[in-house]
Amino acid sequence: MGRERKWTSVQLINIIFCGLMQIFYFFPWLKYSGLHCSLHRYIFRALTRNDYIEAFNKTYYPGKDLGIYEQKMAILVLVYLMSFLVAQVVDLLLLYRNMNQIPYRDHQGLFWVIAMTWVFFLEYADYQGADEQFYIPMSMFIYLNTWLVVKGVQYFACRMTESLEYMNLSSQKKLEQKEQEVLELKVNVLEERFKGMLKSLQVVHDMKNHLLALRRYEQERDWDGIHEYLEKLSDAILVHNYQVWTGNQMLDMILNQKMQDAKDSGVQMTIQTEVFTKLPFTDWEIITLFGNLLDNALEATQKVTSENPWIHVKFIRRNRLFYVEIENSAEEAVRVENGQFRSQKEENGLHGYGMKNVREIVEKHEGDLQYITTDTSFLVSVSIYDMK
Repeated sequence: MGRERKWTSVQLINIIFCGLMQIFYFFPWLKYSGLHCSLHRYIFRALTRNDYIEAFNKTYYPGKDLGIYEQKMAILVLVYLMSFLVAQVVDLLLLYRNMNQIPYRDHQGLFWVIAMTWVFFLEYADYQGADEQFYIPMSMFIYLNTWLVVKGVQYFACRMTESLEYMNLSSQKKLEQKEQEVLELKVNVLEERFKGMLKSLQVVHDMKNHLLALRRYEQERDWDGIHEYLEKLSDAILVHNYQVWTGNQMLDMILNQKMQDAKDSGVQMTIQTEVFTKLPFTDWEIITLFGNLLDNALEATQKVTSENPWIHVKFIRRNRLFYVEIENSAEEAVRVENGQFRSQKEENGLHGYGMKNVREIVEKHEGDLQYITTDTSFLVSVSIYDMK
Protein backbone atom coordinates (compact mmCIF):
# COMPACT_ATOMS: atom_id res chain seq x y z
CA MET A 1 0.00 0.00 0.00
CA GLY A 2 1.34 3.42 -0.94
CA ARG A 3 1.49 6.19 1.59
CA GLU A 4 -1.43 8.57 1.64
CA ARG A 5 -0.63 11.90 0.00
CA LYS A 6 -1.30 15.04 1.96
CA TRP A 7 -1.40 18.07 -0.30
CA THR A 8 -0.72 21.58 0.90
CA SER A 9 -3.37 24.25 0.50
CA VAL A 10 -1.56 25.77 -2.50
CA GLN A 11 -1.22 22.37 -4.16
CA LEU A 12 -4.92 21.69 -3.59
CA ILE A 13 -5.88 25.03 -5.15
CA ASN A 14 -3.73 24.32 -8.21
CA ILE A 15 -5.16 20.80 -8.56
CA ILE A 16 -8.76 22.06 -8.44
CA PHE A 17 -8.23 24.96 -10.84
CA CYS A 18 -6.06 23.01 -13.29
CA GLY A 19 -8.66 20.22 -13.30
CA LEU A 20 -11.45 22.67 -14.00
CA MET A 21 -9.39 24.29 -16.76
CA GLN A 22 -9.10 20.95 -18.57
CA ILE A 23 -12.89 20.87 -18.78
CA PHE A 24 -12.81 24.48 -19.94
CA TYR A 25 -10.36 23.71 -22.74
CA PHE A 26 -12.57 20.89 -24.07
CA PHE A 27 -15.78 22.93 -23.91
CA PRO A 28 -17.47 22.94 -27.37
CA TRP A 29 -17.89 26.67 -27.75
CA LEU A 30 -17.01 26.88 -31.46
CA LYS A 31 -19.55 26.23 -34.24
CA TYR A 32 -17.98 24.69 -37.32
CA SER A 33 -20.25 23.98 -40.33
CA GLY A 34 -23.30 24.11 -38.07
CA LEU A 35 -21.83 21.72 -35.43
CA HIS A 36 -20.44 22.66 -32.01
CA CYS A 37 -16.82 21.68 -31.48
CA SER A 38 -13.90 22.38 -29.21
CA LEU A 39 -10.81 24.33 -30.17
CA HIS A 40 -8.95 21.03 -30.72
CA ARG A 41 -11.30 19.96 -33.51
CA TYR A 42 -11.10 23.39 -35.12
CA ILE A 43 -7.30 23.33 -35.16
CA PHE A 44 -7.24 19.73 -36.38
CA ARG A 45 -9.51 20.50 -39.37
CA ALA A 46 -7.71 23.71 -40.18
CA LEU A 47 -4.31 21.99 -40.24
CA THR A 48 -5.29 18.67 -41.85
CA ARG A 49 -7.18 20.38 -44.67
CA ASN A 50 -4.49 23.01 -44.95
CA ASP A 51 -7.08 25.73 -45.26
CA TYR A 52 -7.31 27.85 -42.10
CA ILE A 53 -9.17 30.58 -44.02
CA GLU A 54 -12.00 28.20 -44.88
CA ALA A 55 -12.18 27.03 -41.27
CA PHE A 56 -12.39 30.64 -40.14
CA ASN A 57 -15.17 31.51 -42.61
CA LYS A 58 -17.24 28.43 -41.80
CA THR A 59 -16.97 29.09 -38.10
CA TYR A 60 -17.46 32.82 -37.79
CA TYR A 61 -18.57 34.47 -41.02
CA PRO A 62 -20.26 31.89 -43.26
CA GLY A 63 -21.36 33.41 -46.55
CA LYS A 64 -19.60 36.75 -45.90
CA ASP A 65 -16.65 38.29 -47.64
CA LEU A 66 -14.23 40.14 -45.32
CA GLY A 67 -12.02 41.20 -48.17
CA ILE A 68 -8.44 42.07 -47.24
CA TYR A 69 -9.07 41.26 -43.57
CA GLU A 70 -10.06 37.65 -44.18
CA GLN A 71 -6.60 36.10 -44.23
CA LYS A 72 -5.35 38.31 -41.42
CA MET A 73 -8.22 37.40 -39.11
CA ALA A 74 -7.94 33.69 -39.96
CA ILE A 75 -4.25 33.69 -38.96
CA LEU A 76 -4.96 35.57 -35.73
CA VAL A 77 -7.73 33.17 -34.74
CA LEU A 78 -5.56 30.11 -35.47
CA VAL A 79 -2.62 31.47 -33.46
CA TYR A 80 -5.03 32.48 -30.72
CA LEU A 81 -6.52 28.99 -30.46
CA MET A 82 -3.12 27.31 -30.63
CA SER A 83 -2.01 29.44 -27.70
CA PHE A 84 -4.78 27.76 -25.72
CA LEU A 85 -3.21 24.39 -26.54
CA VAL A 86 0.06 25.66 -25.04
CA ALA A 87 -1.83 26.84 -21.95
CA GLN A 88 -3.51 23.45 -21.66
CA VAL A 89 -0.16 21.65 -21.76
CA VAL A 90 1.20 24.00 -19.08
CA ASP A 91 -1.84 23.38 -16.89
CA LEU A 92 -1.52 19.61 -17.38
CA LEU A 93 2.12 19.77 -16.32
CA LEU A 94 1.19 21.91 -13.33
CA LEU A 95 -1.59 19.47 -12.40
CA TYR A 96 0.78 16.50 -12.62
CA ARG A 97 3.48 18.14 -10.50
CA ASN A 98 1.04 19.25 -7.81
CA MET A 99 -0.70 15.87 -7.62
CA ASN A 100 2.66 14.12 -7.28
CA GLN A 101 4.12 16.84 -5.04
CA ILE A 102 7.05 17.48 -7.37
CA PRO A 103 8.90 20.73 -6.57
CA TYR A 104 8.89 23.36 -9.30
CA ARG A 105 9.29 27.06 -9.85
CA ASP A 106 5.95 28.77 -9.99
CA HIS A 107 5.75 31.07 -13.02
CA GLN A 108 1.95 31.44 -13.08
CA GLY A 109 2.18 35.17 -12.49
CA LEU A 110 4.52 35.68 -15.43
CA PHE A 111 2.38 33.43 -17.63
CA TRP A 112 -0.73 35.40 -16.69
CA VAL A 113 0.95 38.72 -17.54
CA ILE A 114 2.03 37.33 -20.93
CA ALA A 115 -1.57 36.23 -21.59
CA MET A 116 -2.85 39.70 -20.70
CA THR A 117 -0.34 41.23 -23.11
CA TRP A 118 -1.48 38.80 -25.80
CA VAL A 119 -5.12 39.88 -25.33
CA PHE A 120 -4.25 43.53 -25.83
CA PHE A 121 -2.16 42.67 -28.86
CA LEU A 122 -5.00 40.63 -30.34
CA GLU A 123 -7.47 43.46 -29.86
CA TYR A 124 -5.03 45.94 -31.34
CA ALA A 125 -4.34 43.75 -34.38
CA ASP A 126 -8.07 43.13 -34.90
CA TYR A 127 -9.22 46.73 -34.61
CA GLN A 128 -9.45 48.51 -37.93
CA GLY A 129 -9.25 52.24 -37.72
CA ALA A 130 -10.89 52.84 -41.09
CA ASP A 131 -14.27 51.33 -40.37
CA GLU A 132 -13.90 51.07 -36.57
CA GLN A 133 -14.85 47.38 -36.41
CA PHE A 134 -13.67 44.27 -34.59
CA TYR A 135 -13.68 41.22 -36.87
CA ILE A 136 -12.74 38.58 -34.27
CA PRO A 137 -16.06 37.37 -32.81
CA MET A 138 -17.23 38.38 -29.37
CA SER A 139 -17.46 34.70 -28.32
CA MET A 140 -13.71 34.39 -28.69
CA PHE A 141 -13.05 37.43 -26.53
CA ILE A 142 -15.48 36.13 -23.91
CA TYR A 143 -13.68 32.77 -23.89
CA LEU A 144 -10.27 34.42 -23.53
CA ASN A 145 -11.40 36.88 -20.84
CA THR A 146 -13.03 34.05 -18.91
CA TRP A 147 -9.72 32.19 -19.05
CA LEU A 148 -7.86 35.26 -17.79
CA VAL A 149 -10.27 35.74 -14.89
CA VAL A 150 -10.08 32.08 -13.78
CA LYS A 151 -6.27 31.97 -14.03
CA GLY A 152 -6.04 35.30 -12.23
CA VAL A 153 -8.21 34.00 -9.39
CA GLN A 154 -6.05 30.87 -9.24
CA TYR A 155 -2.82 32.87 -9.08
CA PHE A 156 -3.98 35.33 -6.41
CA ALA A 157 -5.63 32.54 -4.37
CA CYS A 158 -2.28 30.73 -4.30
CA ARG A 159 -0.40 33.87 -3.27
CA MET A 160 -2.91 34.72 -0.52
CA THR A 161 -2.80 31.15 0.77
CA GLU A 162 1.00 31.20 0.82
CA SER A 163 0.93 34.46 2.81
CA LEU A 164 -1.53 33.03 5.34
CA GLU A 165 0.48 29.82 5.67
CA TYR A 166 3.64 31.86 6.22
CA MET A 167 1.92 33.92 8.93
CA ASN A 168 0.59 30.77 10.60
CA LEU A 169 4.02 29.17 10.46
CA SER A 170 5.60 32.27 11.99
CA SER A 171 2.99 32.29 14.76
CA GLN A 172 3.55 28.60 15.39
CA LYS A 173 7.32 29.12 15.61
CA LYS A 174 6.82 32.02 18.04
CA LEU A 175 4.50 29.86 20.16
CA GLU A 176 7.04 27.03 20.18
CA GLN A 177 9.75 29.51 21.13
CA LYS A 178 7.62 30.81 24.01
CA GLU A 179 6.95 27.28 25.22
CA GLN A 180 10.68 26.56 25.02
CA GLU A 181 11.43 29.66 27.09
CA VAL A 182 8.92 28.57 29.73
CA LEU A 183 10.42 25.08 29.80
CA GLU A 184 13.95 26.44 30.08
CA LEU A 185 12.93 28.71 32.96
CA LYS A 186 11.34 25.79 34.78
CA VAL A 187 14.45 23.68 34.23
CA ASN A 188 16.73 26.48 35.44
CA VAL A 189 14.66 27.04 38.58
CA LEU A 190 14.55 23.32 39.31
CA GLU A 191 18.31 23.13 38.84
CA GLU A 192 18.78 25.97 41.29
CA ARG A 193 16.53 24.26 43.83
CA PHE A 194 18.39 20.99 43.36
CA LYS A 195 21.74 22.72 43.84
CA GLY A 196 20.35 24.32 46.98
CA MET A 197 19.21 20.96 48.29
CA LEU A 198 22.64 19.45 47.61
CA LYS A 199 24.31 22.37 49.33
CA SER A 200 22.00 22.08 52.33
CA LEU A 201 22.68 18.36 52.54
CA GLN A 202 26.40 19.04 52.41
CA VAL A 203 26.11 21.55 55.23
CA VAL A 204 24.05 19.10 57.32
CA HIS A 205 26.61 16.38 56.61
CA ASP A 206 29.34 18.67 57.95
CA MET A 207 27.25 19.73 60.96
CA LYS A 208 29.50 17.85 63.37
CA ASN A 209 32.47 19.95 62.27
CA HIS A 210 30.37 23.12 62.51
CA LEU A 211 29.36 22.28 66.08
CA LEU A 212 33.00 21.71 66.99
CA ALA A 213 33.92 25.09 65.56
CA LEU A 214 31.10 26.80 67.47
CA ARG A 215 32.16 25.12 70.71
CA ARG A 216 35.71 26.40 70.18
CA TYR A 217 34.39 29.94 69.73
CA GLU A 218 32.34 29.51 72.92
CA GLN A 219 35.32 28.25 74.92
CA GLU A 220 37.33 31.23 73.76
CA ARG A 221 34.34 33.51 74.47
CA ASP A 222 34.70 34.92 70.97
CA TRP A 223 31.12 36.12 70.63
CA ASP A 224 31.80 38.12 67.50
CA GLY A 225 33.32 35.04 65.91
CA ILE A 226 30.26 32.95 66.86
CA HIS A 227 27.93 35.57 65.36
CA GLU A 228 29.92 35.80 62.11
CA TYR A 229 30.14 32.01 61.81
CA LEU A 230 26.39 31.59 62.38
CA GLU A 231 25.66 34.22 59.73
CA LYS A 232 27.78 32.37 57.18
CA LEU A 233 26.23 29.04 58.14
CA SER A 234 22.68 30.45 57.84
CA ASP A 235 23.43 31.91 54.43
CA ALA A 236 24.82 28.60 53.26
CA ILE A 237 21.71 26.71 54.39
CA LEU A 238 18.98 29.22 53.49
CA VAL A 239 20.28 30.91 50.37
CA HIS A 240 18.68 28.44 47.97
CA ASN A 241 15.58 27.61 49.97
CA TYR A 242 12.43 27.88 47.89
CA GLN A 243 9.89 30.24 49.38
CA VAL A 244 6.20 30.26 48.56
CA TRP A 245 5.10 33.84 47.99
CA THR A 246 1.78 33.60 46.19
CA GLY A 247 1.00 29.91 45.72
CA ASN A 248 1.35 30.24 41.94
CA GLN A 249 4.30 28.03 41.08
CA MET A 250 5.51 29.94 38.04
CA LEU A 251 5.25 33.36 39.70
CA ASP A 252 6.94 32.06 42.85
CA MET A 253 9.81 30.68 40.75
CA ILE A 254 10.33 34.10 39.19
CA LEU A 255 10.12 35.92 42.52
CA ASN A 256 12.64 33.57 44.15
CA GLN A 257 15.02 33.88 41.22
CA LYS A 258 14.80 37.69 41.10
CA MET A 259 15.16 37.86 44.88
CA GLN A 260 18.40 35.91 44.58
CA ASP A 261 19.55 38.11 41.68
CA ALA A 262 18.85 41.22 43.75
CA LYS A 263 20.78 39.80 46.70
CA ASP A 264 23.74 38.94 44.48
CA SER A 265 23.69 42.51 43.11
CA GLY A 266 23.55 44.10 46.55
CA VAL A 267 19.98 45.33 46.07
CA GLN A 268 17.53 45.20 48.97
CA MET A 269 14.33 43.64 47.60
CA THR A 270 11.13 43.32 49.63
CA ILE A 271 7.99 41.46 48.59
CA GLN A 272 4.56 42.10 50.06
CA THR A 273 1.98 39.65 48.84
CA GLU A 274 -0.80 37.23 49.70
CA VAL A 275 -1.75 33.75 48.56
CA PHE A 276 -3.61 33.46 45.23
CA THR A 277 -2.93 30.30 43.29
CA LYS A 278 -4.84 31.24 40.12
CA LEU A 279 -3.93 34.05 37.76
CA PRO A 280 -5.56 35.05 34.45
CA PHE A 281 -2.23 34.64 32.64
CA THR A 282 -0.54 31.77 30.84
CA ASP A 283 2.92 30.65 31.97
CA TRP A 284 4.51 32.55 29.11
CA GLU A 285 2.56 35.71 30.00
CA ILE A 286 3.63 35.40 33.66
CA ILE A 287 7.28 35.12 32.61
CA THR A 288 7.02 38.01 30.14
CA LEU A 289 5.01 40.32 32.39
CA PHE A 290 6.69 39.89 35.77
CA GLY A 291 10.09 38.86 34.42
CA ASN A 292 10.40 42.04 32.33
CA LEU A 293 9.13 44.34 35.07
CA LEU A 294 11.50 42.88 37.66
CA ASP A 295 14.43 42.78 35.23
CA ASN A 296 13.86 46.45 34.41
CA ALA A 297 13.78 47.30 38.10
CA LEU A 298 17.02 45.37 38.72
CA GLU A 299 18.66 47.03 35.73
CA ALA A 300 17.65 50.45 36.99
CA THR A 301 18.99 49.87 40.52
CA GLN A 302 22.36 48.77 39.13
CA LYS A 303 22.78 52.29 37.76
CA VAL A 304 22.11 53.82 41.16
CA THR A 305 25.33 55.07 42.78
CA SER A 306 23.92 55.36 46.32
CA GLU A 307 24.81 52.74 48.92
CA ASN A 308 21.33 51.30 49.40
CA PRO A 309 19.49 50.58 46.14
CA TRP A 310 16.12 48.98 46.72
CA ILE A 311 13.11 47.34 45.07
CA HIS A 312 9.64 47.05 46.64
CA VAL A 313 7.18 44.55 45.15
CA LYS A 314 3.52 44.43 46.14
CA PHE A 315 0.72 42.06 45.06
CA ILE A 316 -2.88 42.71 46.11
CA ARG A 317 -5.97 40.63 45.32
CA ARG A 318 -9.32 42.18 46.23
CA ASN A 319 -12.45 40.46 44.96
CA ARG A 320 -12.04 40.66 41.17
CA LEU A 321 -9.14 43.12 41.20
CA PHE A 322 -5.53 41.99 40.84
CA TYR A 323 -3.03 44.75 41.50
CA VAL A 324 0.76 44.66 41.08
CA GLU A 325 3.11 47.43 42.10
CA ILE A 326 6.88 47.41 41.53
CA GLU A 327 8.91 50.39 42.72
CA ASN A 328 12.67 50.83 42.53
CA SER A 329 15.20 53.47 43.48
CA ALA A 330 16.50 55.71 40.71
CA GLU A 331 18.68 58.76 40.29
CA GLU A 332 16.87 60.47 37.45
CA ALA A 333 13.38 60.77 36.03
CA VAL A 334 12.28 58.30 33.39
CA ARG A 335 10.68 59.36 30.11
CA VAL A 336 8.33 57.41 27.83
CA GLU A 337 9.30 56.95 24.19
CA ASN A 338 7.21 54.84 21.79
CA GLY A 339 5.58 52.99 24.65
CA GLN A 340 8.96 52.18 26.25
CA PHE A 341 10.56 53.63 29.36
CA ARG A 342 13.96 55.24 28.92
CA SER A 343 16.21 57.37 31.08
CA GLN A 344 16.99 60.96 30.21
CA LYS A 345 20.46 59.86 29.13
CA GLU A 346 20.08 58.06 25.84
CA GLU A 347 23.09 55.85 26.48
CA ASN A 348 21.65 54.65 29.80
CA GLY A 349 18.30 53.21 28.76
CA LEU A 350 16.04 52.14 31.61
CA HIS A 351 13.10 49.81 31.10
CA GLY A 352 13.74 49.87 27.37
CA TYR A 353 13.27 46.21 26.56
CA GLY A 354 10.18 44.09 26.90
CA MET A 355 7.76 46.88 27.77
CA LYS A 356 5.96 46.48 24.47
CA ASN A 357 5.19 42.86 25.33
CA VAL A 358 4.15 43.90 28.83
CA ARG A 359 1.73 46.47 27.45
CA GLU A 360 0.28 43.97 24.96
CA ILE A 361 -0.39 41.45 27.74
CA VAL A 362 -2.06 44.06 29.94
CA GLU A 363 -4.22 45.29 27.06
CA LYS A 364 -5.12 41.72 26.13
CA HIS A 365 -6.62 41.26 29.61
CA GLU A 366 -8.26 44.70 29.48
CA GLY A 367 -6.11 46.01 32.33
CA ASP A 368 -4.31 49.25 33.10
CA LEU A 369 -0.57 49.93 33.03
CA GLN A 370 0.48 53.07 34.88
CA TYR A 371 3.73 54.56 36.12
CA ILE A 372 4.95 57.29 38.43
CA THR A 373 8.46 58.65 38.04
CA THR A 374 10.43 61.01 40.27
CA ASP A 375 14.07 61.98 40.57
CA THR A 376 14.63 59.28 43.23
CA SER A 377 12.25 56.44 42.31
CA PHE A 378 10.26 54.81 39.58
CA LEU A 379 6.96 53.00 40.15
CA VAL A 380 5.02 50.90 37.66
CA SER A 381 1.64 49.34 38.44
CA VAL A 382 -0.58 46.83 36.68
CA SER A 383 -4.30 46.47 37.40
CA ILE A 384 -6.38 43.60 36.05
CA TYR A 385 -10.13 43.71 36.57
CA ASP A 386 -12.90 41.10 36.43
CA MET A 387 -10.74 38.24 37.67
CA LYS A 388 -12.76 35.10 38.34
